[in-house]
Amino acid sequence: MAMCTLASARARDGALYSERRSPSQLSHPPPELFWSAATESIPRNLAAARGIEYMRACALLSVAAIQNGQIRDMHQYLGKYHTLNIMEGLYDEKSWPKDLSAVEVEVRRRLFWSMYTLDVYSATVWGGMVRFREIQSNVRYPREVNDDVLDFDNSAQISAISTTPASNSYEPSVWMRGWNFTTDLYRILEHAIDGQRRTLRVENESPWSLFRPDPVPGHLIMKHVQAMFSALPSQLQTTRPVTGDPEHDIVGFQSANIQATLQLLNMVLSPNEDQGIEEKCEVAENVLSVFTKVPIEYLKAISSPLVGYGSTSASNGVRTHPLHWRRRTTQNTG
Repeated sequence: MAMCTLASARARDGALYSERRSPSQLSHPPPELFWSAATESIPRNLAAARGIEYMRACALLSVAAIQNGQIRDMHQYLGKYHTLNIMEGLYDEKSWPKDLSAVEVEVRRRLFWSMYTLDVYSATVWGGMVRFREIQSNVRYPREVNDDVLDFDNSAQISAISTTPASNSYEPSVWMRGWNFTTDLYRILEHAIDGQRRTLRVENESPWSLFRPDPVPGHLIMKHVQAMFSALPSQLQTTRPVTGDPEHDIVGFQSANIQATLQLLNMVLSPNEDQGIEEKCEVAENVLSVFTKVPIEYLKAISSPLVGYGSTSASNGVRTHPLHWRRRTTQNTG
């Protein structure tokens, strides 16, 4: 039901990349009905919510809450997810059941890192806390293979300790390569937030300097990130038009997601630099330039995450596209 909630809300908002179905065809039942059924299925006593499915439900409901502009609901279900994460030991592969199949292992890895990125994203956009630090986890990245390979569950062909295929008989998954790269960006973003907030502290001095050297300048971090980006497969460096073929379009969507995350990281790092109004305007121009090149279908599919650019750029004294401000205002009234 949680998946239906999110899918229905996205269809309502026009996030359909294919013309095979129209929003009106998918408007009944409404997303509110799915939301009620999904939320009622989660026990009030979280100690009784055993197993990964409850974590997945809370994860999907937190994303659906963003789609609906209900940020307090997002925090509620993101918090429940983190509680279950600790109780079930999702953050440490050593505590996972020993008899998991290859698919079950990958589901857990994808869930953990997906929710890590959402946690960092929510802290960036709405000024909250990063609830779970990347250094506190012991979960490998998902393997960069296509899902049909996992169905074979052949440990001799797919190494359990590697994200890439151990045998040349399988082509690496381009979209999963992009997925893991986006996670890399959010791990960098987590520490960029630390650096930004450190400069804003005026009281309650932190022992930060005892454990970390002076932060690396933002422009040097972005130079390193650009080098990482240049090493990606070419399909992920340019967002191609939507074709209606899921195998093609999932890579295009991942490329658009990478571009959005790169711009978010760049804007978070910018306030740490000694910038004048011209430099800040250049950051805003780069954002607009990037998104004018992304097909509208992908922008609709990731429209809710884009609202974050309004609040982030506001701290820079930069005005972003009116669409971002309009959606941000709508969310604040929810």
